Amino acid sequence: MTALTTLDNATRIELLVTCPEFAPGQPNGVALTLMARSKRPGIKTLFVGAKEFLPFTEGLGSFMASPVTVPQIVDAVTRMLLPDVGGGTA
Repeated sequence: MTALTTLDNATRIELLVTCPEFAPGQPNGVALTLMARSKRPGIKTLFVGAKEFLPFTEGLGSFMASPVTVPQIVDAVTRMLLPDVGGGTA
């Protein structure tokens, strides 16, 4: 819920890093992504979680299977924020 409040108040947000599953009673990362896109249609999402959640995130963003290190997440975020200069995907 804090993330949604931040989306409302922030001037510029380009990327959301979230888990596909949260604690009971909290919206999951997929729901958070859909709500974020309604507020900021161009936002990108990086999901980090157990590989069994990959099917729930397809088409909504990039996925990294846990466990991952902070440097791996930073590298993925950096790549996602780089402009597409080649016109294709790597």
